[in-house]
Amino acid sequence: MKLYVINIGKPKRSELIALANDYQKRISHYMPIEHKIAKDENRALVYLEKVDVKIALDEAGKQLSSTELAHVIDKQMMSTVKSMAWVIGDQDGFSNVFKSQMTMQMSLSCMTFPYEFAMCIIFEQLYRAMTILRNEPYHRA
Repeated sequence: MKLYVINIGKPKRSELIALANDYQKRISHYMPIEHKIAKDENRALVYLEKVDVKIALDEAGKQLSSTELAHVIDKQMMSTVKSMAWVIGDQDGFSNVFKSQMTMQMSLSCMTFPYEFAMCIIFEQLYRAMTILRNEPYHRA
């Protein structure tokens, strides 16, 4: 299975980009992952055309624990799903039309984060999910 993280809007803070890149590299030891930058929702939808499971990161979405996220990924890996993507919106969030085309909406927290922080958080959580699935010590809770 292949994972994607798609940002709508280009991240600018170099230290956060470096952190996300570090987690992306770690994840790539478990499975392929690609980070895409889309200038708007329409471009993101082009990237998502061939993705099987599309998840919008939205404050109104379902909150999952790290372990629950790992189980969602594991369940998809055991099925015929070939790809999953997490989409991070810009400061205006997502339009209803865009959200209607997603498989699900997921919230990272009750709190709102700048999209660059959300990018780092989802990369870290995907890495954590990989270590949970492999029963590795990174996740100690």
